[in-house]
Amino acid sequence: MLDEKNFFFWLCMLISINMHSQNYFEVYKKLKTTNKSNLERTTDSLITLSEVSEDFKSLAKIAHDYSINLFRKRNYFKALKYANVEVRTLESIETVDKTYSIALHNLGLFYRLNYQYEEAVECQIKVINLNNYKKKTGQAYAELGRIFLKKGKYSEAKDYIKKGNNILRSIKDYRNLYSNYISLVTVLEHIDTKQSIGEALMFMKKISELKKNIKFSSAMNLNENIAYANLYSNSNIFNLEKAKSFYFKILDLSFKSKDSLLIGRRLSDISHIYNLKKNDSAQYYLKESENYMKTRTYDRVYLYENFSDYYLLKRDYKKSLLYLNKAIDFDQLNPDYLNNSNIKSKLFFIRNKEKTLSLFIKKMKVYILMYHKLKEQNYILKIEKLMNTIDDLVAIINNSSNEESTQLIWRREASQAYLYGSYAAHLLGDADLAFSYMEKSKALLLSEGVLKNTEFQNLPKHISDKDTQLKKQMYELENHLASQESKALQDSLFNAKIYYEKYVDSLQLQFPKYFDRKINVTQVPLSEVQQELSNNEAVISYIWNNFDDEKEIALGLVTTKTSATTFEIDHVDSLKARLIDYKRLISKPFATREDQKRYQKVAYQLHQQLIPEEVQESIKGKDLLIIPDGDLQNLPFEAFITSKENNHYLIQDTDISYSYSYSFLQHNKELKRETKQSFIGYSPINFESLPSLQNSKLELEQINTQFEGVVKLQDTASKEDFLANSSQSQIIHLATHADAGKNPWIAFSDGKLELHELYTYKNNADLVTLSACNTSLGEVAKGEGVLSLARGFFYSGSKSVVSSLWEVNDKSTSGIMTDFYKNLNKGETKLEALNNAKRRYLKTHELSAQSPYYWSSFILIGDAGELDKEPNYFLYIAIVVGVLFLLFLFRKKSKFIG
Repeated sequence: MLDEKNFFFWLCMLISINMHSQNYFEVYKKLKTTNKSNLERTTDSLITLSEVSEDFKSLAKIAHDYSINLFRKRNYFKALKYANVEVRTLESIETVDKTYSIALHNLGLFYRLNYQYEEAVECQIKVINLNNYKKKTGQAYAELGRIFLKKGKYSEAKDYIKKGNNILRSIKDYRNLYSNYISLVTVLEHIDTKQSIGEALMFMKKISELKKNIKFSSAMNLNENIAYANLYSNSNIFNLEKAKSFYFKILDLSFKSKDSLLIGRRLSDISHIYNLKKNDSAQYYLKESENYMKTRTYDRVYLYENFSDYYLLKRDYKKSLLYLNKAIDFDQLNPDYLNNSNIKSKLFFIRNKEKTLSLFIKKMKVYILMYHKLKEQNYILKIEKLMNTIDDLVAIINNSSNEESTQLIWRREASQAYLYGSYAAHLLGDADLAFSYMEKSKALLLSEGVLKNTEFQNLPKHISDKDTQLKKQMYELENHLASQESKALQDSLFNAKIYYEKYVDSLQLQFPKYFDRKINVTQVPLSEVQQELSNNEAVISYIWNNFDDEKEIALGLVTTKTSATTFEIDHVDSLKARLIDYKRLISKPFATREDQKRYQKVAYQLHQQLIPEEVQESIKGKDLLIIPDGDLQNLPFEAFITSKENNHYLIQDTDISYSYSYSFLQHNKELKRETKQSFIGYSPINFESLPSLQNSKLELEQINTQFEGVVKLQDTASKEDFLANSSQSQIIHLATHADAGKNPWIAFSDGKLELHELYTYKNNADLVTLSACNTSLGEVAKGEGVLSLARGFFYSGSKSVVSSLWEVNDKSTSGIMTDFYKNLNKGETKLEALNNAKRRYLKTHELSAQSPYYWSSFILIGDAGELDKEPNYFLYIAIVVGVLFLLFLFRKKSKFIG
């Protein structure tokens, strides 16, 4: 409100400039250049006068201009206040033109800068729905991408920025396109794979090309150099000298701008580079950065983290921890965080969850190092509580996105924490806790996917069918887009995802009980595992990850009915080299005696390293379940050599199977499966561009004599037939070609079934046998496992899968598979049947034909028990009829006696 003195002041001002028609915006423009020291009060007074005189257009213009002024000064909180005034004013006079779209876009931007992401999203969606100004529509999509980046939804961020780029490119808005390319590069950095960093470098080239079309400002030059510096600091293409060069260029530009905050940021970045070099100059740049960074902005989080890293390198762990805590506590500036007493609820209000997660994980590492240095157990005990907080934070982040690619990124980040947690539990001698963390680090998304698929089948069939159809469309578009970059494909995929989101939202209204029910993948505790194990069974779980940039840690946990013990694997650096050698030697037949000796030496060393002597004693004479991790995935343990003196294989002493995790194994076994036929087998035999598989016909026909099912050969072994007719078979057998490249596939007579297609295919198989090459191989996703064809079949419903680790030999495969099914038909468990088939092969062959290449490629993943017994309906009917007949006789006899 204006007091009387001010009112007359403004009245005199208006008269003095001859404002016959009350255009307060013109007054504002004149006064903002002459009254800078008191501009906020001036603006507020003019806004009040505009409102009193109902000059709403001037009011909106004044609020707009002043909000932009505040934005440029980085006063985002007050900028938000005036942007809200502008939007409310335009809405009050029902203005929905370009001006309104601009105002909404700015309001959304200021909400994001104030960490109010939900409000920011709402504003940008309004701009998109209005669609009355193409430039702002494109900017709104890109701005949504930036919001999703802040929320850790990286796949969505990438999609939305690309969508915005397509619109802006069509109207040749190169300036905003430039900004979006910079944002896209930042998203790709966060995705942090070799592929994403390569894509980021490609976009940096596009940025260089854009320079020809726009007037390049000093701010844009600064942003480009920052993007290059960050990219060359990334571990996937790390180039220290290039990164350092770009950061010093940025520092020069920052000094020219005379912006203290920018200078402070850049000095902090340079300290990070010197930390990477382990150079003491980092301390100088840290102190200089602190001198310039006087304001309490979020940039201080990164400064504190760099201080922590410096003291970590100096082994001053207490100071390192002090600065980590400063960085973590920075989120307490958020009132919602501060006012919430529940720690778990506080996590929802953390502004940068990705950064906070990385700081929590670093804190775990510091606790471990402090324990090693000071030998004080309380540091290790603190890790369990911190691990619980990390679990909650990762769950919040994962639940915010339905995109598996985004969830895989967060699983990768969390895998580091599970390594530290497992290691701490090992140091404490707590096998239960170690097992819990090992389980959490494996196959959680696979378990969730399988359970969701099962739950979704409870909805009406037309709903589940449509869901499958929409998912299939998205997977196909993603697959096409991976092989060719196309604006049309990008738009189609983006629109398909938006439509699917809206479809799921509509289902939530129709079936609230289904969607309110949480899919809860509970981790099986170690005590339950021991209860379920028989006296002749054992489990070895592994976890393997980087401890830091220089050291890796690999741990094992051996569990039997009566004991559970953790162990650390020694000399991990030599282990990696041996595994490479082992896989190279095993993937081809022994050509010479020297090959065999070399293999024998490496296979024995691996056995001793991965199954130490104390572990060998506890598993002696027991069936063995291996739950691998890291480079131990896709490794046939059964081909290890157990004796230094002779060529004695581990399989000759024990039966071995594998699982992604024990919890997944249990959840998957409990799923209800109903089938109508015992066996279906497919083999195209001849292929257009692949070698023929002549032995596969005989293999299938011999197997079918055991189960009397259906065999599909040549043209009838089609992908179309497989998708339509295999889902109700207890056993599915595919004798064909496969590939484990970037996009795994398995061949049929009419084309290739690709991995993504298995995500929309449903089967009820007790056993799927992939009698083809490399079907267990694929991209390794830290925290989840191998994204292989075998995993795809589990996702689609299989209880167990037999798959291969390298290019298999057609003839030896046929013999082993035939024996495997004969053994199954005799009533042996899947575990016994496959291992006995391999042992029979070893007994009936000699010399180079005994090479593990021929017999050890196929491994059993999942349930290792007997095939489920199919219900004998005729027997049930006969029993019921018999009981009824006896009751009839009894009643008749009673009547007669009566």
